[in-house]
Amino acid sequence: MKLRFVLCFFCLYLPFLLLAQTPATSWKSLWVGTEENWWTEEDEEFFSDLVEHPLNVHKLSKQTLSRFPFLSETQIEHILYYIYKYSPLHSIEELQAVEEMDRSTWELLRCFLYVGAYEKQTISPSLPQLLKYGTGLYTARVDIPLFAKAGYLPSVYQTEKGYMGTATYLNTRFRWRCKDRLQIGLQAEKDAGEAFFTPYNRNGFDHYTGYLFMSGKKHWETIGIGHYKVAFGKGLVINNGFLRSKDPFSPQMDRQGGGISPNTSIVEDAYLQGIGATYKWKQWKICGFLSYKQESGRQEEGIITHWKKDGLYRTQQERKQKNSFSQGVVGGNISYENTRFGAGITAVVHHLNYPLSPPIRYYNKDVARGDKFANVGLHYTYKFPRAVLSGECAFNAQGRMAWLQTYTYRLYALHTLRFIARYYDVGYTAIYGQGYGEATDLQNEWGLTVAWENKNDARFHYRLYADVFHFPQVRYGIRHKHTWGGSWTVAMRYTPRTSWWWEGVYSGKNKARDNVEDGKLVAVLPHIRHKILLRSRYKFSSACYAQGTLQYIYATTIGKARSSGWGGSIEAGYEPAKLPLRFQVMGTLFHTADYESRFSLYEPSLRYMYGFGMYQGTGYKGIALLQWDIYEKLRLQAHLSYIHYTDRHRIGQGREQIEGNKKADFRLQLLWKF
Repeated sequence: MKLRFVLCFFCLYLPFLLLAQTPATSWKSLWVGTEENWWTEEDEEFFSDLVEHPLNVHKLSKQTLSRFPFLSETQIEHILYYIYKYSPLHSIEELQAVEEMDRSTWELLRCFLYVGAYEKQTISPSLPQLLKYGTGLYTARVDIPLFAKAGYLPSVYQTEKGYMGTATYLNTRFRWRCKDRLQIGLQAEKDAGEAFFTPYNRNGFDHYTGYLFMSGKKHWETIGIGHYKVAFGKGLVINNGFLRSKDPFSPQMDRQGGGISPNTSIVEDAYLQGIGATYKWKQWKICGFLSYKQESGRQEEGIITHWKKDGLYRTQQERKQKNSFSQGVVGGNISYENTRFGAGITAVVHHLNYPLSPPIRYYNKDVARGDKFANVGLHYTYKFPRAVLSGECAFNAQGRMAWLQTYTYRLYALHTLRFIARYYDVGYTAIYGQGYGEATDLQNEWGLTVAWENKNDARFHYRLYADVFHFPQVRYGIRHKHTWGGSWTVAMRYTPRTSWWWEGVYSGKNKARDNVEDGKLVAVLPHIRHKILLRSRYKFSSACYAQGTLQYIYATTIGKARSSGWGGSIEAGYEPAKLPLRFQVMGTLFHTADYESRFSLYEPSLRYMYGFGMYQGTGYKGIALLQWDIYEKLRLQAHLSYIHYTDRHRIGQGREQIEGNKKADFRLQLLWKF
């Protein structure tokens, strides 16, 4: 009966689907696909800015195009060659003739480019010119919950267990830039529950960041002061930026890290603080960075037992952990790159003023311990006529190794076959290391991925991949050694015409899990999770849009409990041609048995807000987003969400508990361009 209702629900709204490709939202609508294609907060910052300030195709460079995660190395080379050969271009549509340019990539790329003036020789602008022609953006955001959590109630608020501040969330950003030559940024944030100009926090906002970045001055490619991020190679030594989820189809798998970049995120832990610079001479690059900052955690008798990284300081106990120890980081990279071959070496040293020693558990015996850490890695890339071989091999101070290798082969135009092999030793540790893998840390794992993508047909787009992974030692939730697992995905997108496309995705994962009865480990059983996703879009006009999504989840532990769930959503919007307004709405129905059958959906959101919601239980949710362009350089956005659970009388637990089964949030954001 439930399945019949879901099918009827999905079929009934399909005839009414609409799609708008308005510049402010089209890049998200084109990019949203499987979970592996979700963008990161860095993408949100970068592409939202490009929508407001698109790039002139005549001034594109390889470095700029490399920041587009959906472009392959081959596509970047073909785009630059086409512009070089046929300039000046007269229309952005001419880029459709670029070799190996498929429709979906073209539709996405055109959101950020325009055909401007063609200048054969460019003159480096002076500092007064940079100050004159630079652009700035100021944003302020406030979130007001329309409900009361237990941590804010009078009976709890005055105790050590209660939250010290109000339930509102505050965020403000200032950014000024002249292209990529000069960038200045300041950011401040107060999370819900944190004190704001009270005796608990007289500094106002709980978190401040800022940066000054310069580039393009003779051989100095980048000079950065303040808060910044670093990524070299495949990230096995250092990558404290945002890691795109486990996506074997991403063209970034064939690239190396982008070096030093400004910290534009409000995440409170993922950055370095100090100075960094990159010097370029011919085909060589030398990069160095130095960082010193205060870290937060639990310290007992001069030993760090817990490194706090969530950035939340809402209670008195959490506040005591703030800035409880310090970390110094020094590192660098030397690399060489020509048209075919590239290689580099990265070295990083960390020092803590107190030793790190978390309590020993069965799953963390090999985690990072001590007050000094060091890593060194060699990354390499070689481009064949139809293939790319890239990878990195890294070691820590104890001689333990991590290795990641990618081989991408173009069967023919727009048909790509990719192999990804990884080996992360049990004892390998890297404080800021991130890489491709099943686990979040680069430890105790090796595996192999095979992925195939076909984008040759303008109407059909296929993706298939399979990944096999192995954990040599015990890990959290798995007390047995030498456990195996696997994940797989089959995806197809059908585009009968430019105004309409369908998408279907089936994915699954098989992973070992402990079976515990009466507090004792009985056996390790395979846990299998299947997911089916259907999505459709239809373009009716340039003023309105809608999208339909349906998901079904089935999870089971062999010989034990089973769990299933489903969810369906309709998203629509309207942008009147004669009014400076844009409306977006979304409605979602969901029913899941428990946490195992939970699922995620993309939700319309404010700028810089990571818009993905997690659904668990039974109920419905509504979202409304209003954008008002007060005048050309001033914009106001309002976001209202409401969720109603029908399977419970309380939401959450502990300090986050809400009495009742309804929850509503109101968010307001102001954007001023100058």
